Amino acid sequence: MTSDFARRTGREENTAWNTASPETRTTPASARHAGDDDLGRRVRDGLTAAVGEHRIARLLGTHASIRCADDAVEICLPDRFSAEIVERNLGDALRLAADQVIPGRDIRVRVDEQLADAPANRAAAPAGPPRTPPAGPGAPTRPGGQGPKRTPVPPFLVGAANRVAHEAVRRAACEPDASDLVFVHGPCGVGKTHLLRHAAGLCRRQRPNARIRVTSGELFISGYINAIKNSTVDEFQKRHRRLDLLVIDDVHVIAGKDGTQQELIRTLNDLLMTGARVVLASDAHPRDIVKLHAALSSRLVSGVVAPIERPDADLVRRLVPALAKRRGIVLDPKGQDILVQRILEDREATVRDIEGTLTQVQAMASLLDRDRGLFLTAEHVRQAVEMRAGERPGIRPGPVSIEKIIDTVCRELAVTRDDLGGKGRAKKVVLAREIIVHLGKRHTGRSYPELAMAIGRPNHSTVITAHQRFQQRVKTEDPIAVGAAFDGTTAGELTTRMERAMGL
Repeated sequence: MTSDFARRTGREENTAWNTASPETRTTPASARHAGDDDLGRRVRDGLTAAVGEHRIARLLGTHASIRCADDAVEICLPDRFSAEIVERNLGDALRLAADQVIPGRDIRVRVDEQLADAPANRAAAPAGPPRTPPAGPGAPTRPGGQGPKRTPVPPFLVGAANRVAHEAVRRAACEPDASDLVFVHGPCGVGKTHLLRHAAGLCRRQRPNARIRVTSGELFISGYINAIKNSTVDEFQKRHRRLDLLVIDDVHVIAGKDGTQQELIRTLNDLLMTGARVVLASDAHPRDIVKLHAALSSRLVSGVVAPIERPDADLVRRLVPALAKRRGIVLDPKGQDILVQRILEDREATVRDIEGTLTQVQAMASLLDRDRGLFLTAEHVRQAVEMRAGERPGIRPGPVSIEKIIDTVCRELAVTRDDLGGKGRAKKVVLAREIIVHLGKRHTGRSYPELAMAIGRPNHSTVITAHQRFQQRVKTEDPIAVGAAFDGTTAGELTTRMERAMGL
């Protein structure tokens, strides 16, 4: 079906696109009969010369066509979103290019939904140079069955904790007048990656022919390094800049890598200049990412910055049955209540914790009572959550927060929070960091990046090393010697002392 776009096809309603005054709108017959296809090519060639081949390929893609009708120069696009982007970014340049070829014609933008299913190599509007589909992870999704096979994205449950981020991402993916850049940030495990995949899916349904790339900060780094080594930087840039939507997860990992940060700045500038959309996610606000270049931080906060929080009680009560259903698990009402209550007791619980608990419950049920299949009782749930928390059956201490662990260790070892986040390497401070990470992994289930953020460390790799070092101390049972009152005790004994101080 073909429909005029936004009531802007009539002269009275689209005066901003008129190319000449009424007195000069008489088009010479020779030009009018020179061939609509040839005139369309000449208009596009003039437009390309004015704004550049890359920008034309970016905004018009392969499915737009420029046609010269009797009364107007008509540009047809496959969807409303593309039409508004072209109107906003190419209006003046298109008017000038058309006026040079066939003076006196109006400019008309139309939405022709049949273009989405038509071949890309049309004669009336030749596309730019063909793009070679990249292989490997992070390849963009494409229409027509090209690109990597996509797995369905489960529905994204919206609640108070993620409503702002979801709405910002939805608008960026679907609405032409939304912000071009959205930066989502929040703790590990709250659903950022799911939201980014959800954004790509929304954009794909809204614009089936959109060029979308979903990647991660790690893949961006490795791809750029390999491109430099193999002298293929141009190909790398084309893959990341000739897009309608770029989605990057865990963008904070590029902090401290100057060359990659500069490349990302240039990529964002190029995409945003041509009307593309960018959605990024990080564990921290751009201003809080250590060693992030000031120019990149400024660019990232130039759009919508939206937080995602840990799920609140209402969202937890909806997430538990929804996640169980996706796994084919049936929870009896009492079992579901126990699971919800245990999750709500931990103020730092995330969506990932809910999924982990369900995995534990499912495994426990299959081991204890295979004949019941995936119908899980309250007893299955109770035993599973106790085992996941490292508790003895029937003994259920209250949840332990990372803040309580830090406060206890700092008090017992006589160090300060500033010491933990500082650059000092005093033996007592190093030991404090190690035992906090050890206790954090043992009692909270926090990830290494979350633990690093909690104690003010710039890189979670140092936290992993600290944990491994303390585990080795426990294994060797060597006495601690850091110049403190507890010198002579082993790491295991010190762990027990800290747990007792926390009431465990």
